[in-house]
Amino acid sequence: MLRHCSPRSLQWARKGVLHSLGRRLSSNPIVVGSLDHVCLCTRDMSKSISWYRSVLGLKHEYTDETNFYPRTLDSPAFLRRGSACVALLPLPDPGSAIRYHNGAHMAFNVSRQEFERARRDLPALLREHRAAADQSVEVEFSDYGLQWSLFFSDPDFNTLELTTWDVSPLAGRAGQGNDSAAPKAGLDCGLAAAAPRPQPLRAVERAPAANSTFIRGGF
Repeated sequence: MLRHCSPRSLQWARKGVLHSLGRRLSSNPIVVGSLDHVCLCTRDMSKSISWYRSVLGLKHEYTDETNFYPRTLDSPAFLRRGSACVALLPLPDPGSAIRYHNGAHMAFNVSRQEFERARRDLPALLREHRAAADQSVEVEFSDYGLQWSLFFSDPDFNTLELTTWDVSPLAGRAGQGNDSAAPKAGLDCGLAAAAPRPQPLRAVERAPAANSTFIRGGF
């Protein structure tokens, strides 16, 4: 049938076939692998690199590469620990840092043993390595049933989370018996019951919830 069509009609027919083929080929989603990195903006690259190294044990990589910090000062710095990778990007204007992210955050997975250690030691680590006068050092514990989380802030108001999905009771914990595995307020680990507050907790950008307790750290 197409041999009786005008050249212009043939041209439009070909376009229609290619368009339909393109739609058919693009109907499948892109196949992605693991998450490569999360990019966070910082007011002070050197202080943030030191903070992530001292508090979370991330290692600064690619330091001799031309297109990465510090060889190029306005390029990102890549920090890694295992499969977790954070790219720090310098803000052209330090005053443009976003303080409140409406709940947006990034999470690092940790073992149950490391979670227990963080629950005990993180407030002191945040106080020791506080990199800015306006940086919060408060930590919030949240129990989601299947998952436990600790929320806190980096020097640039980015909300971070340490999380574990291993919430089964730990063997050999003295005095717990058949109690629930969930941490109790007032234990020696330093948990304090979450009292109602008139303002949302800016460090983690939400008001205290029934499943949350605050680890003593202070601002």
